[in-house]
Amino acid sequence: MDRCTESHKAANDKRNQSTWKGCDDTGLMGCCCRHDAAISMLNIHKSGEQRALPLTLVDKLLKSIEPERPRNLLPQDRGRLSFGTSVFHAYVHNWTCQLEYNPRFNTGWGLSDGEGLERGLSGYFKIAVKRSLDTLAILSELLLLKNPFSSSGENYTEAYFKKQWKLQRDFKSQQSASDEDEKRELIALYKKEASLQELRSCLISPEIYLSTNSEIRLLKANIERMSEEVALHSLLAEEQKLRLLLWDSKSELYVQAVHLHAERHPIVDAQRRGARLGTDLKEKIFKAIKSRKPAITKKLNVFNQHYQDYKERYPTQQLCIVEPFPLTYETFSAMPLDHTFWNDGLYYHSQAPWATNADVRTGINCVLILSRIQEEFELLAQELARGVGWAIDLYNSLSNCIGEIQSGLDRLGNSSLHVSPNENNNYKNDSSNMQQDNNSGNSALHCIVSLPLTNLSNKNKLQVVQKELQQRLLQHAIMVEDWSSDVVWLWSRCQPSNNGSNGLMMRWLELNTTVVSNKRKLPSSLDVIDDGLEEVILGVEFDDGEEVNDGWIQEDDAFEEPGPGDDLNTT
Repeated sequence: MDRCTESHKAANDKRNQSTWKGCDDTGLMGCCCRHDAAISMLNIHKSGEQRALPLTLVDKLLKSIEPERPRNLLPQDRGRLSFGTSVFHAYVHNWTCQLEYNPRFNTGWGLSDGEGLERGLSGYFKIAVKRSLDTLAILSELLLLKNPFSSSGENYTEAYFKKQWKLQRDFKSQQSASDEDEKRELIALYKKEASLQELRSCLISPEIYLSTNSEIRLLKANIERMSEEVALHSLLAEEQKLRLLLWDSKSELYVQAVHLHAERHPIVDAQRRGARLGTDLKEKIFKAIKSRKPAITKKLNVFNQHYQDYKERYPTQQLCIVEPFPLTYETFSAMPLDHTFWNDGLYYHSQAPWATNADVRTGINCVLILSRIQEEFELLAQELARGVGWAIDLYNSLSNCIGEIQSGLDRLGNSSLHVSPNENNNYKNDSSNMQQDNNSGNSALHCIVSLPLTNLSNKNKLQVVQKELQQRLLQHAIMVEDWSSDVVWLWSRCQPSNNGSNGLMMRWLELNTTVVSNKRKLPSSLDVIDDGLEEVILGVEFDDGEEVNDGWIQEDDAFEEPGPGDDLNTT
């Protein structure tokens, strides 16, 4: 990740405040749960994106949730924690980094892509279903094709694509940082060799006779210096030389592609969400894209020249295919970052089927996408089971608590909810009965009568809490009814496994039957204010001044406007 961080302009910490002063100084970074619900948003002040910012968000989250709770309680589960980058930004990183941190290439992520804070809430199930159908259609067509790498002449299979994916990961795991550095050094050497050829051409050109002695000596010194540098290295085969130069020019093109897509991202995202960017912001974006075009065109010309040299020397090569050729700015700018042009044998430095064959690469992508979709269904099934279990347990807990309170009221000898204000001080009349409930282990009643509610007897406390719980139960029952059809629909499509799914679904159906039945039994006056109980709670003995005699207020006592000479500080 460190090598990628150094090459990632947005994450580079080398820019100081004076540089950022001319840039946007109000960036936002946030954290969200897997459902893309924002948990926290913090402002980025005078800096770019840094790895310290996510740590700050996590620290803030932990301090907000039970900050006194001991940490390191589950050290055995640390292995379950995995890190990843957003799918959009993953393509900025090199291939080795993507294999480890791209959610699309690793298990356990489902369809989570790290873009939730930008995209907002979405229907994950519908996304999973649509993506699954599209991917299955592509994979089905591939499975009808003959496998040119099979000795038996059989068609492509999912097992073959999975095997190629494993070989690809193994190949990259064997590549070291020193190999990459060696390639970079060779590329620099080949560029110097090309410069040396240009210098020699200048030396034999007619214009050399017009040069001064100092210019000729400088040219000669440059030729001798570059000749020594080139002679220090043993040159590889001509094919590898052309391949590395082509790879280098293509890598520079990819950097430009990432910047171009990043500048377009606000427009594309706004179109997807149906939002408006405003004329000023659009003009800035289009101006930035236009200013980048000359640099891209220059690098395209270099790439096209290297590609033409390579194809002329090795016309049968399959390592890099450019169609149509030459590559134009219009074609280049329309390519997505996951286009096959960016992922070929030239990029991987391998002649294996997974690197050189487009059908194999497409098959690998289909298999990976279907694996992530299956994970998404499993995650949805887990969340569905948890949500249904929570709804059932909460309904039962509320019902049981209301029943316990009613039993306590019955033991007090009066289950009527209508009480007189004169009962405010009747604490001793029911204390013996409630003490019996407490001694019998009824913790719910004990907690209720222990509430510090001033001027309320134990019976009044039970009545207040019972009515509140009945309101909560009614609201929860309405939610259960709203959920009913959606739960049944989801359950039939992503049924949870290893969660006692059949028994849980039976309990859910029983709960819906109970909800419909109990709604008829709920008091019809549940939403009606009990005046007697309200007076007990509020305390009518408190003098609020509403019943004061108007005759008590004399005109002499009325407030008079002070005169010009009055001392306002006099009391």
